Amino acid sequence: MLLDRKKIEALQKRWEGQENRLQKVADAIMKGEDWTAYLDGLPYLDEVPKLDCDKNPRDLRGANLRRYLMPTTTLEAATVADIAGIAYIMRESNRNNTPLRGVSPFPLPLINADDIGLMMEKGSRFFLALQLGKVIGIVQVDSASEFKHLAEEKPYYEISNLSVLPAYRHLGVARSVLHEFEKLARSEAKHGFILLRTVMEHGLLSYWERAGYHLCEVYQKQQPKGAPAFMEAIMTKKIS
Repeated sequence: MLLDRKKIEALQKRWEGQENRLQKVADAIMKGEDWTAYLDGLPYLDEVPKLDCDKNPRDLRGANLRRYLMPTTTLEAATVADIAGIAYIMRESNRNNTPLRGVSPFPLPLINADDIGLMMEKGSRFFLALQLGKVIGIVQVDSASEFKHLAEEKPYYEISNLSVLPAYRHLGVARSVLHEFEKLARSEAKHGFILLRTVMEHGLLSYWERAGYHLCEVYQKQQPKGAPAFMEAIMTKKIS
């Protein structure tokens, strides 16, 4: 069936602001349930034939599936029992966080379980990111004050690490993990700002800006001696 531009735009427009609906659809698909139950009220459904086993026609025309069709992501506080798994996810993420497919001009930290245990002892908190009960990423968070001049002279949350397993990259999963942490931070109401650091040469500055983070300061770094020099961007987001 040939669709004209006007109809294409109408089908796409009906999904504006419907990210939660698509997430429910994704959860139902993964569980083998009738996902069409979550299409109630969507315009133009009557244009598609309905199967007897479904509540509504199977109509995903115009949806941005790659960006929004994903299972619900939840965060769960990690415990010492999760240390080995956290170390594994961080190592895999570091190894694949480069355009050179597993090779980086920057030295990669050899993170192990002992390192994670030491971080916990020093006050770092770790959260597991889960989809349908499976751990797919982690968030490491610290309360810090080094850059409090960028946070109205008050301590802030610092995202020291946000890692997602390579198989879940480029699907919007990291964005959903970040969103879940921001919800948690707001509910805690402990600090009013979130701060993070990003290597500008990794090309993720615009990604963080789209997530609402603002570039505040940039420092030249070279760690360790003999490694390539790079620029580290300090970014913040006000959450209260």
